[in-house]
Amino acid sequence: MSNAFAAGRRAIGYCDRCGFQYLLTELRSEVINLEDTDIKACPECWDRDNPQTQLGRHHFGDPQALRNPRPTGGTAGRGTVIHFDDFPGMTNIPGTTVPVASRLSDQLLTTTPPNSGVSFSSGSAYVAVVSLPPEHEDASPSPPNVIGGVTAGGLLSYGTPISITFFVQSAPSTKGTTDFVSIRGDFAATEEGATATMEAFDISGQSLGSITVPDSNLGLTLSLSVAGIHSILLTQDSASPGADGTIGLDNLRFNGIVSSS
Repeated sequence: MSNAFAAGRRAIGYCDRCGFQYLLTELRSEVINLEDTDIKACPECWDRDNPQTQLGRHHFGDPQALRNPRPTGGTAGRGTVIHFDDFPGMTNIPGTTVPVASRLSDQLLTTTPPNSGVSFSSGSAYVAVVSLPPEHEDASPSPPNVIGGVTAGGLLSYGTPISITFFVQSAPSTKGTTDFVSIRGDFAATEEGATATMEAFDISGQSLGSITVPDSNLGLTLSLSVAGIHSILLTQDSASPGADGTIGLDNLRFNGIVSSS
């Protein structure tokens, strides 16, 4: 007895879903979870096997962590970042007296958080925290605040040098050093040819090196990577002789601070 079936090239059949007539060869078997069913469907009604029903059949990994990554700024990304936005900002008008609330000096040298282990000074014993106006807020790397220098008379002056000194975070009276420092400039390069400079010093005041970069609408970056940095000096040079600086500074980054002793 033969088990063969007729070819059925002209045979008709009815879709198990819609009931319409088709050639039997046009009807396809439905497959659910990789199992063939007894349902025959027409091309319009037929659905392929849903891969969601096969969850758990295939094992694969989807790792997210990178081995030994290098973020922007190298190892600097593992340290501290100060955005200056936790302090009240003053008006962005050079020559204005810096109000007491906007004077940043040793507020971050505390034994309780936020203790970043840094102090600031300029022509006066503090720098100015400046809040950029709403129409220029996007000019700050991390809106809305930047810092600027202060004259001996207590007036906002971007061209007056800024000094930043490091102390051990767990013992703020102990001088400390780091091996990386960087700071950003604002995104409003209003004077072509202006430059900014960062110079680093060790615990005895000896220069460890410096970097000078031109101002940029993309926001300049000053950074130095060298062991033993106890302090940095930030200066600006205007393209116009005798003119004050114009660059607001933001996003101070530095690696961990260790005791200098």
